[in-house]
Amino acid sequence: MTDFRRTRELLEDGEAYDAGPGRECVVFYRQEQVFRHIAGFRDREKGIPLSGEEFFDLFSCTKLLTCTASMMLWERGAFRLEDPVEKYLPEYGEMYVRERLENGRSTLRPARTPMLVCHLLTMSAGLNYDMGDGAVQAAKDATGGACPTLETIRFLAGRPLDFDPGERFQYSLCHDVLGALIEVWSGMGFYQFLKKEIFDPLGMKETFFHLPGEWRERKAVRYMCEGEGKEILPCAPGNPFVPGDAYESGGAGIISTLDDYARFVGMLSRGGKTPEGKRILEEETLKRMATPVYDEEWQETFQAAWLPGYHYGLGVYVLQDAQKAGSLASPGTFGWNGAAGSYVSVDPKAQIAVLYIQHMHSPGNKVYHDRLRNTIYREILGEQEAGE
Repeated sequence: MTDFRRTRELLEDGEAYDAGPGRECVVFYRQEQVFRHIAGFRDREKGIPLSGEEFFDLFSCTKLLTCTASMMLWERGAFRLEDPVEKYLPEYGEMYVRERLENGRSTLRPARTPMLVCHLLTMSAGLNYDMGDGAVQAAKDATGGACPTLETIRFLAGRPLDFDPGERFQYSLCHDVLGALIEVWSGMGFYQFLKKEIFDPLGMKETFFHLPGEWRERKAVRYMCEGEGKEILPCAPGNPFVPGDAYESGGAGIISTLDDYARFVGMLSRGGKTPEGKRILEEETLKRMATPVYDEEWQETFQAAWLPGYHYGLGVYVLQDAQKAGSLASPGTFGWNGAAGSYVSVDPKAQIAVLYIQHMHSPGNKVYHDRLRNTIYREILGEQEAGE
């Protein structure tokens, strides 16, 4: 097995690639963790280095947890993918679409198709990512600013859709709605379900939606870099996708540590099992999540908005054309990433999984992810095998 020399060097030199003041990485190969490295600072201004125990906002890497939890309940017969959302959240029964007119104005019309659960998993429900409109404010006013998940998602049903459900891909609050549905399907709070069914079986004791007060000092400073050569500055505290202290965002709310979230990624790399063999998710269900769902027309809307060379499955990207994507991973590799630079890649064929965490918003994140992943593949598989 390789000593991962080049991967370590790339992590140590991450700031030269706009990767942020602090970087952490774990690699799994053939279902075993084979690499772990920490580089840089928890707080650059104070000169405090990372120790490996820091908490990070993982933002959209939350989506992997939410969709896994949803499919666990699907396995148990709690819902069908073709079920209308209104069956569980009646507020979503009479939806309207905002149409733009040629004169620049807009009008509302009834949605031509119902919103289905599968539309939420595939980001095609017609929702958007606006966190500042009247629906969110109404939820704040009604709940004293707390915004419990289920109640807040009910308020969001009053917001017009951007298009008819099922029409195309659009990144949005779809997985936040799934978080509310998990509460309905399970009869438990969203976090309670995740804790009982995923966190506890995997030994994940440091993953939360809201960080307990005694651990807040362990949170790494989050940074912002607006572009190449721009100054790197600390971000204001708080998560813009979390409107209240009781809101558990299925799309962007998880806070975790490298080793804790790695336990979840390790489970995905083992086809849905814990290290002891306890099954969290059926392997066939995981394969279904990582199977492209869009036809060619829909696929164009995803690639135009997101990733050339990739398809979209049930809540995950799915690598289709490795050459077009500039990737050495195998077709069928799946995962997702987060706004501050967290990144997950699970390759069932090559049996390689990568978890990378940083804490900086930067337009250069994807370029660094690609460089890091490809370096890992070259070191594990060698120049000849990588990408075959």
